[in-house]
Amino acid sequence: RGEECAMAILSCIQSFFELRNPLENNVTKIAPHLDGVACVINEVQESETSTFAQGVGTAMGGALVARLVQGCLSLLSQEAESVKIGVETHSRKKNAKLQLEALKTMRVFLEAIPMVGLWRSILPGCFAGLYQSTLSNLRYSSAASSHKVASESILVLVLLMQQSLLSPNPNMRDDKFNGDDADPIASSLLAIAKQCKLPGCDNEALPSKLLAADDKLMKLKMEVNSRLPGPLSLLLSLILTNNSNVLKKCGLDVCQLVLVDTSWYWDEENATKLGRRALEYCLTLLSHSDVILSQSARKVLRCYKCHLGETLWKRHLSQTIAPTILELLDMIPAFAQSGKELEVQNYLRLLNGYVIMSFRDLRHEFDLRECLLENKKSDVGSALSCSNAIEAMKRAFSVLLSPDVNSILYSPMIQNQTSSDHATVTKYNESFGCRFRYVRDNTIVAVKQSVRLISCAIGTKRSALVIDSCFAEMFESCSRMSSGKVIANHEHRVQLAGLSIFAEEMIAGICKWNEEENSTRLSRSSIRVISSLASSVLPVIVSHPVWTLPTSFVCEFTAKHTSQNMKSWKHRIDNKEITSKHYRHGTSAEVLNSNAIVIGSLMSFINAFSRAMGAEITAHMPIILFPLLERASPIGNHSYVQSYARMYLGTITKSAGYEKIADLIVENFDYMLDLISRKLQRHAKERSPVDRSLLGVIDVLFWLVAQQGDEPDKLEKQTSTLLSQISMVAHMLNSFLCCVDLQFTPGATQGHLMDIVRIFKSINAFMDSSISNQIDDCRFDTDHATAQSTEEWLRRLDFELGIGPFGHTEDDDFEEEEISNSDEPEFHGTGCNDNDDNDIPSFAKEIVAINCILSRCSYFMYNANLQIQISC
Repeated sequence: RGEECAMAILSCIQSFFELRNPLENNVTKIAPHLDGVACVINEVQESETSTFAQGVGTAMGGALVARLVQGCLSLLSQEAESVKIGVETHSRKKNAKLQLEALKTMRVFLEAIPMVGLWRSILPGCFAGLYQSTLSNLRYSSAASSHKVASESILVLVLLMQQSLLSPNPNMRDDKFNGDDADPIASSLLAIAKQCKLPGCDNEALPSKLLAADDKLMKLKMEVNSRLPGPLSLLLSLILTNNSNVLKKCGLDVCQLVLVDTSWYWDEENATKLGRRALEYCLTLLSHSDVILSQSARKVLRCYKCHLGETLWKRHLSQTIAPTILELLDMIPAFAQSGKELEVQNYLRLLNGYVIMSFRDLRHEFDLRECLLENKKSDVGSALSCSNAIEAMKRAFSVLLSPDVNSILYSPMIQNQTSSDHATVTKYNESFGCRFRYVRDNTIVAVKQSVRLISCAIGTKRSALVIDSCFAEMFESCSRMSSGKVIANHEHRVQLAGLSIFAEEMIAGICKWNEEENSTRLSRSSIRVISSLASSVLPVIVSHPVWTLPTSFVCEFTAKHTSQNMKSWKHRIDNKEITSKHYRHGTSAEVLNSNAIVIGSLMSFINAFSRAMGAEITAHMPIILFPLLERASPIGNHSYVQSYARMYLGTITKSAGYEKIADLIVENFDYMLDLISRKLQRHAKERSPVDRSLLGVIDVLFWLVAQQGDEPDKLEKQTSTLLSQISMVAHMLNSFLCCVDLQFTPGATQGHLMDIVRIFKSINAFMDSSISNQIDDCRFDTDHATAQSTEEWLRRLDFELGIGPFGHTEDDDFEEEEISNSDEPEFHGTGCNDNDDNDIPSFAKEIVAINCILSRCSYFMYNANLQIQISC
């Protein structure tokens, strides 16, 4: 066939210019130790081949090479050709192997015949053919081999321009053949010609020849500046949007050509525009995931920096980095919202490249890893920390990091026992468990790299100020929503979540977080700054109205109050003593999911803070522990919020130096009980509904402590802790039962009753664990065990039969002092003294508590709802 014939002809042409022949291979095989003989043979072959190539280049005035090149280009001219078979016309694609063979032949010509004048004469037609072939494969071809043909075309194009546009500076030339191209070195010979009289040479005619050569060179320069910048700029733009790494590597060769090899030919305007395009191409690939591409980009940038010199490099870039970064920050959100993720990814990588370029005193120039993990100074730190730049950053990244509301589902979560093992916690960079709205996969990595690089560039103290401003803005926005001054939809809430994630990544940048080693690199001064930031930010995060955003359908009025109580509530509402946090209405599932994402992002920030501070987070545990427990319970919480709250509790526990969550809870058990008791006393005094979040804390608190007490290895340690705090638990239970008795009516909702029953189950589990620990801790003599067991059982039965009612009814005259002055439950009808060990058997407080709970459960069993009956 014709294609096979063309392949054979191209291979035959290539064989004429090969630098190796069978003679050399035979010598190497026969006598591999004769290195001197092999070197001599190589020199002879190179000389012979060079002479042959020079003869081919000058044959027919260069027309022979031009005809051969034109024949190769004809094989690249069209993507497909029409073939008529009978009546029908079929389209037949070009053979990719034939195209690659033609391009390989052209490369052989360019490498073997480096004659500048020859290639300059055929540059326009050859450039046009190669450029057309590249564009057709980049834009229109859908074949799998199109990127191979395009990359080979770009390499031949780069080699063609290198041979045609060599710098006229003799020190930068390395060509061996001058041929008939004596113009570039004519200026260097003029001084020698003027000093010495050469025989048979008219020195007066030399200046006119040199002027003609200069005119010719200037015309070439004008043609190059008028015709080549546009195609080259478009070519770099198209390559950057292609997914082939091989093609992107060829684009770096084009950048090397523009920035270094042919820089002399560009005028000021083209040097600025085309040079910036090539520079930004290299900067975009600095943070690429492919190591070869990033290293190649660093190599090109180092060559360009050496070509300009240190002074010119700084002068050239000092006034462009910061404005360009701010310009990119303004552009990127619009592209993200338009769904152009590829452009967003490239612009983010370009932003990363500009920030990397601003760092100084790097051991490895333009190294992304060193910028992220080492304490290095940046030239744009002050410029990026001004108020306008901070606002631009917050606007851009709050959009880019906006979570996708549809990535979480509002669904019930049946999870009464959750593992507290911190080994199940995901990695830091995967801790926020939802998809983002506008970015995916590699773009997410680019966004996080951008935030961390900016944090490293502006420094620890300035980054702390940025984080503080983020939560100040979030608090102000939530306050306006809570007061009703602003009606915000879920879009606004999602952007608040994005702002929190932005602050979280800023923390990661400050801490020099290394995901591979799972470690941070913080100096003592940085730890002090972060600790001060925690004292400022954490109270704002866990305060109303930020932390109290509703994440589930809540009906606050769970019972029918008397008319007097309802009038009291109406009076308090009119006086603004009760705000929107006490009642919620008209909340949609979409808004609840948005609130759940906001709360999840806040918890993720607290988690990042704990990982950054390590054991220092224990100083802030009184601030964050209770709010996290509020969100860890299924009572009143979104299932998404509940699951991640428990996961983050495990991470914070590990950071604080505890093995399990229950260890942390037991360590702060007395503080938690005192706080819960005071809240319950306030609700009982005001006869106001108990927040579901408070019920959730009680549920999680007792469940975790009961789980910890059941572990054999924790038995001895937990027995004394549980025994010493039974009185506080009884006091808390008394306050809780008072609230239940005062607020309960037969018309109470199912959700309200199920919350109460869940609390009863948790307290029962705690009491059961306390009794089991005391039994296991006792060491009775085996000889007296049987005799004492009967007597102990009878004493316990007499005590239980004599127990009266516990708690309060709605008709009781409730006074504040009744709870505040009683540290232990009252044992009505017994007439016994609590301090008398002979009258009160073991487990007295536990027995009283369980009996009181069972009495309420017995009453609840009269409810018509079958689920409540079964739970009780």
